[in-house]
Formats: sequence, C-alpha cells, structure tokens
Amino acid sequence: PLGTSVTSNPFAIRVTLDPARTLQRAYAEWAATKFPAATLTNPALEATVWGPLANPDGDSAANLHEMLFGTPPLTFGLPPVTITKLAGPQITARFPWAQGLPLEFVHVEWSTTLQSWQRSSVGYTVQTEASGQRWITATIYPDSAEAKVLLRVAAGL
Repeated sequence: PLGTSVTSNPFAIRVTLDPARTLQRAYAEWAATKFPAATLTNPALEATVWGPLANPDGDSAANLHEMLFGTPPLTFGLPPVTITKLAGPQITARFPWAQGLPLEFVHVEWSTTLQSWQRSSVGYTVQTEASGQRWITATIYPDSAEAKVLLRVAAGL
C-alpha cells in the first residue's frame, strides 16, 4: 500500500573546506562583534585596528590572539598564558581557548634558538570548567633537557 515503505539510494556528500577561508570566516564573525561596522569597512585601518595581525591596544597580543584568548582587543592586558616546568624536560603552556577559533588553528611552537620553531613533540588537552570556560594545556616534550626552551602560542594555519 502507498506510504508503507520508502526506498532510497544511499549517497554521501563530501565537502572539503579551505582552512584559510574557515579561519577568515571565524575571524570576520569575531571582529564583527568587537569593532564598529564603520571601522571594519575602512581598509586603511586593517593593519592597525581591525585586521588579524593588528594590535590596537598595544598589549603584544594581535587581534587573532585576542580572539583565541577571549580578551578584548581594545583594552590593554597581558595574554593569560601560564608556563610550568614539569619533571624532566617537559614544559606546559596553559591558556584560555575562547569560542570562535577552531582548535585546528591553535598551535604551541617551541624553539631553543629563536631561529627555528617546531610544532612537533607537543601534546594537547582541553578542559572545560563548569562556567563553560575552556582551557588548552599544551605539553612540550623536547628530546632532552635543554638549557632553555622558548614557547609561543600561534593562532592560524
């Protein structure tokens, strides 16, 4: 009888998103909530006020980092990153991860020379507090104990 069964051909749709466009879209959505429309439509202000690499408050955190940390781009404040030396050669970096920036665009890089940075030998954990605040802890596993290990949090590709 009519309506007692449905026959369908199974199919799959695969969409490959361009990571650069995904990051641009996430940043544009964030920037729209932080800057007036008149500012965002002024290309002369991109490098100094509203662009991802701009630092309008002069606090050493580019807007892309402000997006990552959930800090206001127009208010001076130190990036909330905590570095901890663990037993052996391991080191951790803990920082807030705000809504909006996809996790695949968050990287902790380390170096012993400032001349070359690497993303290898880094493990990540994400913790969510009862308030909803998310934190990333990145553990760096150098091959051996180094006299110094320099860290930086990179947001982007």
